[in-house]
Amino acid sequence: MFSRRFVLRALCVAAVTSAAACSGQSPVAPAAANGATLTADATAVRPGGGGTGGTTPGTYEILFLKEVRGVIGLQPVVDNTLNVGEFLVLTAKVTDASGAPAQNGRITYEYCDVSNVKVQSSECATGRGRWRRLFTMDVDPVGSRFGFGTCSTARVIGFRLRYSGGSTIADGVSAPKDVTWQ
Repeated sequence: MFSRRFVLRALCVAAVTSAAACSGQSPVAPAAANGATLTADATAVRPGGGGTGGTTPGTYEILFLKEVRGVIGLQPVVDNTLNVGEFLVLTAKVTDASGAPAQNGRITYEYCDVSNVKVQSSECATGRGRWRRLFTMDVDPVGSRFGFGTCSTARVIGFRLRYSGGSTIADGVSAPKDVTWQ
């Protein structure tokens, strides 16, 4: 159950970001970097190291939720597909090798960009596009949610997350995932 404070916070973020949601901006880096390998469920697993001493490998996954009219709370995005006009919320799932969620660190959401246009992740995989920083936040136990916004035209946008600065889980990058507005 979400508190009114969370809903108000999400609406404020939505108001600021929805106008820019389907346009471009800001720098970052390439796909599953730093020795990460992709697992069958499309998460990136990075071998130990990269953070401070004592870090263990982690699992890094970006998930998609949406707001549904008449329903309280957020719903999963089925098949990573939304209708034009539906509001997308990005959420992070970062766990250690035993499945325990990250308790600290930072989450950076990124999108794939070609010439200031948000595009599918395959453009970044080929080197034609670049991963750009969308938003950075502290890890939140409910999934470090960020209201991306909506698109008013049909399109596909690739997203991923970058985790850093945790005291027990190594820094890492999720596998990219695309969202389709149709």
